[in-house]
Amino acid sequence: MARWLVLLAVPVWLSLVGPAWAQQDQRQYVVVYVEFQPTQIRHGKALLDDLAARARRSPGSVNFTVLDEIDRANRFVLFELWTNAQAYQDFKAANRTQAIIDDIEPILAAPMDERPGNLIR
Repeated sequence: MARWLVLLAVPVWLSLVGPAWAQQDQRQYVVVYVEFQPTQIRHGKALLDDLAARARRSPGSVNFTVLDEIDRANRFVLFELWTNAQAYQDFKAANRTQAIIDDIEPILAAPMDERPGNLIR
């Protein structure tokens, strides 16, 4: 009798839990570390704010946050969340985005450290 219950319970359990396993989070999470030359902090922050404003208006943007490091005023972290990787790639490839990045690069103290990924469960 217990064997029959297990045989009946497993398909029911898989039908309820299986879709959760099959569904993957398609959102694109991105963390970017930015370090400006110490004399360029104010200009760099303004450019990052411009980039964030543009990102927030872009299709597929869920969140774009700019934070600065407390002990090192020239270091910033961008936390980005996009509906999917394509939305993120479209934003990066846009002419206005590239123009902002082109303005940022000459005042960096180190190359931007971009770390895209997906949610880990």
